Amino acid sequence: MRARLFVSALVLGLGLTAAPAYAANTESLITSVKLIKQPKGQPWQIGLTLGATIGTSDGSKPSALSNLTFFFPRASVNAGAFPSCSLSKLKAKGARGCPRGSKLGTGTSLIDASPLLNPAHAKITMFNGPRKGGNATFLFLAQAQEVAVTIYLQGTLKRQHGRFGYKLSMPFPKIPTISGYPDASVSQFQVNVQAFGRQHGRRVPLLEAPTSCPSPGWLFEGDFAFYDGQKGTAKTTIGCTLSGTPA
Repeated sequence: MRARLFVSALVLGLGLTAAPAYAANTESLITSVKLIKQPKGQPWQIGLTLGATIGTSDGSKPSALSNLTFFFPRASVNAGAFPSCSLSKLKAKGARGCPRGSKLGTGTSLIDASPLLNPAHAKITMFNGPRKGGNATFLFLAQAQEVAVTIYLQGTLKRQHGRFGYKLSMPFPKIPTISGYPDASVSQFQVNVQAFGRQHGRRVPLLEAPTSCPSPGWLFEGDFAFYDGQKGTAKTTIGCTLSGTPA
């Protein structure tokens, strides 16, 4: 009896040891700033490209993303200069349910739905959302191109103290495929944010650059959380010299 128990324990131990480990996720940020206008004696008007790439250490399918928090420098965010759209209207009527002036940007995304489909492409449209607890919110409509799947995201922007001026927290829903197959994973996305609204009777951009730039540049950070419990952080810096065509 003792021999059988020993053999069983040994086989179980070997089986556990030989089981393949899940690959570690890898994360990186996509950031760039374009100078739109450089009015004399006023903050510079800018457009921002923001996104992320998610992979794994062995090239396999990444874990499903559950939350992403972006940390930004101390820019000016003029969300109050734009009309807002509600998440319920966006879900009910799509982009047509939102006021025209609430659109803030567009972008793209890649979704890993393997073994069924990889990659799936999605178009992203960003809208100004309603204020929530005194904070600005942004809505994201992601429409897959190869399959009839639409994803809705809502991020909340909050002011920060310390080295960052704002953080944008974005929960991600699970993306089911078909019964018996694993959920899809976001592997890449980016949004180009560039829009103008009206505030106090004048035309203003959504984003204006910080009035100062610490060496070596403006720092961005992304904190990633995944449904399997993994977490990750990525950082990048944009240099103080902005490119564009000043007016």
